[in-house]
Amino acid sequence: MAVVEEGLTKTCGGEDDGSGAYYHLGTWLDGRIVVHGDSGTVHRLPAEGEETDPDPEVAASFGQFVTMLQNNDLERCQLPMASSRTEREDVRDEIEDSLTAIDEDGGASRALDVCPL
Repeated sequence: MAVVEEGLTKTCGGEDDGSGAYYHLGTWLDGRIVVHGDSGTVHRLPAEGEETDPDPEVAASFGQFVTMLQNNDLERCQLPMASSRTEREDVRDEIEDSLTAIDEDGGASRALDVCPL
């Protein structure tokens, strides 16, 4: 689907309480990744049966979200090259630090947990 031709799909959340609409971007760990139409913040909505996250914000803006994804993917490519648990922990710490440097609140959120070791 071409977003330019079809647009983003409006999804549940926000409309009923007057805070604005959310638009579906994709999924992460079975939860839906959505962008808030009014503010541009990116959130992860919980998967069915999953406990609601008190802080679902992934990024303060769509641009920061894309930067975080690119950085996360690039650094996760280093994990298979780590030869010890200590090196894997170092890579994971670097991923977490870089995400927080891009977006402090989103990087610290449980909504964007990095891969387990």
